[in-house]
Amino acid sequence: MLRHGDLLLAASFRNYTADVVDAATLAQKQGATVIAVTEAAVSPLVRTAALTLEIGDDPAVPFRTLVAPLCAARALVMTVGCALAGRNARSRAAKKPRKRS
Repeated sequence: MLRHGDLLLAASFRNYTADVVDAATLAQKQGATVIAVTEAAVSPLVRTAALTLEIGDDPAVPFRTLVAPLCAARALVMTVGCALAGRNARSRAAKKPRKRS
């Protein structure tokens, strides 16, 4: 169960997976922030997302590569992780008693 303050990173592409779309819709209804990784503005994930990362897809290619969406998701997770680590370090430093000289 997600709630306000939680984040869901949802990825789905053409022939959209109903379970992913349903999970994103439920997460949004529960107050979580949804970030969508998809290939087009017409994706059903866009309706629930606070932020959408559109990663182009070439319909002429007989198979879909997931390299680009996986790289985007990893970059997003790393960026958020670094930001949270910095915020936590600043918070701990602010709480630490200062030594008197």
